[in-house]
Amino acid sequence: MDNKDILKQLESARQKYLPNNIKAIIIAEAAPDSLERFFYYENVRTADYLFLGIIGVLYPEAKGLYLDNNRNPRMKELILKQFQSDGFYLLDLFELPVSMNKDSEGVAVMKLSNKLEKLVSKNTPIILVKATVYDIVYYRLKSKFNIIDKRIDFPGSGNQTKFYEKFSEVIQRLK
Repeated sequence: MDNKDILKQLESARQKYLPNNIKAIIIAEAAPDSLERFFYYENVRTADYLFLGIIGVLYPEAKGLYLDNNRNPRMKELILKQFQSDGFYLLDLFELPVSMNKDSEGVAVMKLSNKLEKLVSKNTPIILVKATVYDIVYYRLKSKFNIIDKRIDFPGSGNQTKFYEKFSEVIQRLK
């Protein structure tokens, strides 16, 4: 599969859960190099760190049930539909996984900015996940969008607790 096909496949999965009314955008770095672990794929068997981190804050009971039921794809679909209906949407800074990415940071930010202009108002909160994403995006787009000034760790590699604390704080501020 070439990069164009991969991009089309990822965007198709993402579009399926586009909210009618976006209340907040979460921006992560990129789809994982192991594409089968993409946030918006329903059947992810392992290492679904970003999904589990986000729903652990937003829907802790649903996370427990999902894990207790062997990561049932139907349950993940229902959680993603709740995420959608609550107005949350996840985008990535880079369109393709890091190992396949050919865009410079500047090009990636420009593409992201163009997407955001089509999706949100100037007041829609935008949450950046991962220190590198914050470092690349915050100062370049803060004058144009409502970027939350919080460096949130990615919920993997032992940073799950830091993610939970910082993401929870941001979500509480949005309420």
